[in-house]
Amino acid sequence: MATLPKSHPETWPQERSGYEDRRTVAYAPGDTTRIQVFRNWTAWEARVGSLVLALGLIWALRLLGSNPGNLSALWLTSGPRETAALGLLAWLHAKWQRSVTLR
Repeated sequence: MATLPKSHPETWPQERSGYEDRRTVAYAPGDTTRIQVFRNWTAWEARVGSLVLALGLIWALRLLGSNPGNLSALWLTSGPRETAALGLLAWLHAKWQRSVTLR
């Protein structure tokens, strides 16, 4: 079967409305440096929080290791528990901030 010659070139994409190759911007690009600083801040907060938690646990183990029979020394000494709790809260706060989406 022979093909018929075309009488005019095909201009289908250009002649129909809505099929132009023109790309329109759906939104204006915003400043992403604030988001990057925020993510760097949360990473720093998570690192510092985990280090403070580790220091609190090491302090508690050192306190228990100096007198293994006296477990009440851990409850009477106010330093290691609060230090570990603050580190845990800072670490959890950083992880929560990473899970929340910014608008």
